[in-house]
Amino acid sequence: KKKKIEIIFSVPLIRYKIENWDIAKKEIKNALPNLTENLLIEDIYTDYFNQNENLPSYSDTVLKIIEPYLRLLSQNSCVYITDMWFQTALKGMKHTCHNHGLGWSAIIYIDFDEQKHIATKFYSPFNDPFNNCIQSVIPKVKEGDMLIFPANLTHECLPNTTDTPRTIISFNLTNEKQSIKKVLFN
Repeated sequence: KKKKIEIIFSVPLIRYKIENWDIAKKEIKNALPNLTENLLIEDIYTDYFNQNENLPSYSDTVLKIIEPYLRLLSQNSCVYITDMWFQTALKGMKHTCHNHGLGWSAIIYIDFDEQKHIATKFYSPFNDPFNNCIQSVIPKVKEGDMLIFPANLTHECLPNTTDTPRTIISFNLTNEKQSIKKVLFN
């Protein structure tokens, strides 16, 4: 008997490799704030909780670099950036399971040694149908990769087990005009 398998739901993970990464990384790193005690929040360095009605000062640098990729993603329709933040994990630091709500989220791997660091771990929105276990994936990423995924997809940053800092920039995208901080290509 023939069996036909149809995929009725899927979870997209969009990956872009940022071109001219050495130059882009230097520009981004120069724009990021220094790690200070007031940025140490819940076991990770981040400026996430310092957000206000504006994007952080480094966002213009980041957006200039990633705009071509966001244009591809959106096919030149409106893109609204609702938030942007960085995170640096020193040895032992992590960011526990969470999601970002509605829309899309992105991660740019700024300081990431694929031989030493572990990428973001994503959890399936539904359990394995045969054993009811939670499914997860840790995609292979390289420094300079940008991943874009549904904002409501649960994910976490596992503990950094090395003495080499791991830094990412994350941001949220939507096509809704609610809570926007930056409009791109309107």
